[in-house]
Amino acid sequence: MSDESQLQITREDGESSLVALSRRAPLIARGRKDIIILAVKNALARADSETRQLAEQGDAESQWSVGTMYDEGEGVALDHAEAARWYRKAAEQGFGLALQSLGRLYRDGRGVPQDFALAYMWFALAAAYISGDGQVEAARMRDDAARMINTRQIAEGQHLAREWGAAHDGRNIDFKPGQ
Repeated sequence: MSDESQLQITREDGESSLVALSRRAPLIARGRKDIIILAVKNALARADSETRQLAEQGDAESQWSVGTMYDEGEGVALDHAEAARWYRKAAEQGFGLALQSLGRLYRDGRGVPQDFALAYMWFALAAAYISGDGQVEAARMRDDAARMINTRQIAEGQHLAREWGAAHDGRNIDFKPGQ
């Protein structure tokens, strides 16, 4: 018997409609759940398609979103190198969350060679480009990265961050002593 035929409610002799419905309730619920899951998957696929289209058109937030999809394996195969490529596209436009995401990839050596000085640079840039709670988190990540490297590497990361800021939007990336 197919699931569809099992979802049809028929009363047996002397059985009320309510009893017949309760007998089939698990099948109906499973059928509805399957339909809901399919609808959600279709909606996510459409959203992913729209996001990718916007990303390919140069929208920084969408580029970061596509990078996150690859970084987390959401709707696509897990691919940290591809995540880094999309994050870099968004970072080139000064999108703060992409700067922070690149810092994580360099810190962890996922999709890019592990490089704590570059992680420090990306986190420092994120702290300069993000505002509010995100800025606090990016600064914490920058400071954590600083504890993993020596003073020469910190100076290198600061120099790279200053150069990047000046080259991209003329932003002066300033460091206080101890950053």
